[in-house]
Amino acid sequence: MSVVVLAEGKDKQKQFVVERVYDYSATIDSVVEGITSFTYLKYQMAATHYNNIIYCVPRLYNIPRSGKRIFYGEHFMHETFHEGEEEDKWMNIAHISTMRRRRTLLPNLRSYLAPHIYSPAIIDGNILSPFNRLNHRLYKYNVIYVSDSIAQVEFTPQVNNTQAITGQAKVETETGKILSCYLEGEFDMVRFKLNMEMGDEGVRSLLPKRSKLYTRFTFLDNIIETDYEGTFFLPDSPDYKVIDDEEGEREFVERHRPYPLTPLEAGLLAEYDSVQAVRRNAPPSVRKKNFTKDVLWDIFGEHLFHRIRGRFGPEDRGYFRLSPILNPLYFSYTGRRGFTYRLSANISYTLSPNSEILIRQKMGYSFKWHRFYVEAPVTYTFDKAHEGNIKVTFKDGNQITNSTVIDILKEEKGDTIDWDNLDLEYFKHQQLDFTMHYNITPFLGLEAGILKNRWMAVSSDGFIITGKPQVYESTSFHTEAKVLPLGKQGPVFTVDYERSINGLSKDKMNYERWEFDFSYLKKLSCIRSVSLRVGGGFYTTHTTGVYFLDYTNFRENNIPGGWNDDWSGEFELLHRNYYNASKYYLRMNATYESPFLLMSWIPVIGHTIEKERFYISGLRANKLSHYAEIGYSFTNRFVSLGCFMALKRGHYNGMGVRVGFELFNGW
Repeated sequence: MSVVVLAEGKDKQKQFVVERVYDYSATIDSVVEGITSFTYLKYQMAATHYNNIIYCVPRLYNIPRSGKRIFYGEHFMHETFHEGEEEDKWMNIAHISTMRRRRTLLPNLRSYLAPHIYSPAIIDGNILSPFNRLNHRLYKYNVIYVSDSIAQVEFTPQVNNTQAITGQAKVETETGKILSCYLEGEFDMVRFKLNMEMGDEGVRSLLPKRSKLYTRFTFLDNIIETDYEGTFFLPDSPDYKVIDDEEGEREFVERHRPYPLTPLEAGLLAEYDSVQAVRRNAPPSVRKKNFTKDVLWDIFGEHLFHRIRGRFGPEDRGYFRLSPILNPLYFSYTGRRGFTYRLSANISYTLSPNSEILIRQKMGYSFKWHRFYVEAPVTYTFDKAHEGNIKVTFKDGNQITNSTVIDILKEEKGDTIDWDNLDLEYFKHQQLDFTMHYNITPFLGLEAGILKNRWMAVSSDGFIITGKPQVYESTSFHTEAKVLPLGKQGPVFTVDYERSINGLSKDKMNYERWEFDFSYLKKLSCIRSVSLRVGGGFYTTHTTGVYFLDYTNFRENNIPGGWNDDWSGEFELLHRNYYNASKYYLRMNATYESPFLLMSWIPVIGHTIEKERFYISGLRANKLSHYAEIGYSFTNRFVSLGCFMALKRGHYNGMGVRVGFELFNGW
């Protein structure tokens, strides 16, 4: 075997090998999308050091509860791989673990075991692949010929950033096929080292057939180390079906384990079995559960501090996901709204391959305004292929202004009342919406529904003095047409129309609303994107009377979330009164996102920056003209932090910040 190191003058030959790697996936007839695998995973986990902060880390609260520091587990699962940034799906077949209640620790590490190395981003839409041509400017390569037919491709990033990795790969020089590779990097507080042996041929050569992963998670003096080993594309078996009981799972794993355990692994299982046998054979007085430790903590403690998810019902048709009830990481802050805490709950149940019921509840509390917000849609999907569904949505807690009410009162009463001290413009708003949606074609969707609104005066005393009603109601018909000229990956045009229906409510409000909206999210290479939103709306009335301005596409988000929850397309510094004070509006919002803008190039600090954004927004309304905002924000493993400046008629009109916690987002 000869080893020849390419000199600097042989750049063309070196580039030839790298280009073959870039092109290899295109030579495969089939694609990764929908490919399934029977997969075996085993892991060891060591809690090197931990403190009480570990209770705030999802799934790790069981470490101090168990009193152990080393854990072992095995998984058999049915896995489905997806193209692009969509997360791979898996269904558990059997699982054994020495962790209390057989919990899975750090389940987010599973996606590191089988990265899509030929895709632009290799792990759940993050970490830029050195084996994809779109990222070629971000890496430096060196090629060493191991033999006439095999070369070793070494790569290092141009910028020391968490979205880039270092490593090497053994490559067939003739085809560009990767035989094995080693990847090393750090993302989301997890330092990882991954060795992979790739599949032999066809689409399986784009995925690993065996991988070994070492990770080190560190957070505020908590250190958790893991060793994972994964074996993919095991032979099919009629026994591969979901098992419901612990004893059956253990027996299944013992029978189908593809290779023997190491002495350390066997010892960990034997120790666990010994402890369980002692507990089973103990007298009832000893086996009796401690109500505080075993019942209250398991029922309430887990729900208070951690995200809960799971499946239920026949064939696991039901799925639920609940956010923590008390977790400081679910706070967000803006200079205008102050601190906001949010909760969410999703419950779905599959009725058939083409139908399901989905319940989503979103709640929040504003500490500045002392107000709860609730948004709770219930959706029955009867035709998934055409997104045919019926949705009932209840909203409560929003507070809006209405200048038309006080204008009418001033006209009737004149100057006989001190209007400034009555605070008559603010109303609490409740809404019940019944809507049906259906996509006639992949390029056209229609929906229509009935909307019930109820507005209650915040200052009831003022309306009692003036002799006017404190509660106003309306019922209206609304419809929307959504046009996708290039399909789901292209721009979206929407037209919304709403018309009041007199006679169905005690208040005869006569109004109609039109809104037009264009939005487009263009994904670029290297995890970059450009988003654009342009729209406008206006109200028309046929009779003079009281009505409330409330737009569909121009409203304040009272329950803000993390980076991916409406940071784009909003006005961060606009006073809430302006959303409901104009009979028309014209708006524009544009955002550019990239992992490499400003902060990423700063030594040390730039390593942790995951993405950055530039914002520019403009607004024109009949009570607010030539309003604009510009902003910059970044996100890392801990927080999203943005700074925004407002301009009115070209002059400085204020600044503000927005902070959202990103810790363990997606864990």
